[in-house]
Amino acid sequence: MKVCTGQNLSKKFRYRTRAAAFQFLKSDKDGCVVADDYCVSVPEEAEDLVRESDSLGHCVKDYCEAVANGSTYILFLRRAEKPDKPFVTMEVRKRYRLIQVKARGNEPVCMRQPEIS
Repeated sequence: MKVCTGQNLSKKFRYRTRAAAFQFLKSDKDGCVVADDYCVSVPEEAEDLVRESDSLGHCVKDYCEAVANGSTYILFLRRAEKPDKPFVTMEVRKRYRLIQVKARGNEPVCMRQPEIS
């Protein structure tokens, strides 16, 4: 499992995710941007990727170094009424190129996904 270890890598991860929050969400504050029934947020710490991986059963935890070095961004899509509960994970690269969108178990995304127990 590749999780950001070491103070320097963790610091770079936090810097990049703050930049992503400003770039994608137009906010430098924590939290998520709500639109309709959904909200989008960025991970604050590398451990957020681990929790996302464990909850949804996919490999986003392996993207820590890529996020820290700025080669990719990870965004979390949540239901607005449950912003802390994993729903969908998105990978976006520079120039706002959407690379992948994954639900539980790497399943294709349907916006009416069943709740995760």
